[in-house]
Amino acid sequence: MAGPSSKSISLLLALLLVFSLLPPAFAAGESEEGPETEPVPETGLDKVFFWRADKSDLPQNVWTDLEKRADWERMAACYKRSGDWARDLLMIAQSQLGYRESKLNRRPDSRGVLQGYTRYGAWYGHPHGEWCAMFVSFCLYYAGVPKDVLSYESNCSQWIKQLKRRSLYASRDDAEPKPGDLIFLGFADEARHVGIVKAFDSEANEVVYLQGNDDGAVTVGRIAGDNTNILGYGSMPANPALSAETPEQRFARALEIFRAPRSEEPEETE
Repeated sequence: MAGPSSKSISLLLALLLVFSLLPPAFAAGESEEGPETEPVPETGLDKVFFWRADKSDLPQNVWTDLEKRADWERMAACYKRSGDWARDLLMIAQSQLGYRESKLNRRPDSRGVLQGYTRYGAWYGHPHGEWCAMFVSFCLYYAGVPKDVLSYESNCSQWIKQLKRRSLYASRDDAEPKPGDLIFLGFADEARHVGIVKAFDSEANEVVYLQGNDDGAVTVGRIAGDNTNILGYGSMPANPALSAETPEQRFARALEIFRAPRSEEPEETE
């Protein structure tokens, strides 16, 4: 029986190329687990609903304390991530606006300052800790940003060191913030606060950012781009798994490879 022709082998290789370039969910016909929701429009981040456990008849400080990890895991499953890390991070952070730390469940920290319980601290392992960095880490995790791409931290100064090691940090004067970047604020080069850049208005020179632990809540902050309290920015890398090509474009490129004329390999000479 005759073996497969070189043309058949080439076609097989082209088809393998197409399927190897598809995202895993597309190639396997899989979908994300969890309840599906309508996709968030490109300009609709402000309309993302707030995560709130089904305890709407209770005062906020009560349902905050009653909330369990299963509650926020269930709510996280309602958000369909796009794979665009910057956008997904903003979607998760926006969904947290309005959350307040507990006023009932409070404990003193090492300085004797009473700190309220938060879901961000509970997730990180420090339920009653200062939580601006843990809030951002929480959002990174549920946005699907791998820890080995952009580290998670509970300490702002330590976070800057980690970002510098990965060449992902730039000082205020050397960067133009982009949506999804981390913004670090402090005094005399000591980082004391971190948030997530939502927008930068170059004409007004204003940075809009989402932040945790602002008077005990998740809020929107605004600051002049040249304010010396801005120490610098952590850059959000692009997700290498995303491709600008559509499946149709990938298939067309595979066919081009298959149809391309072949040149004879030159014979080796001594």
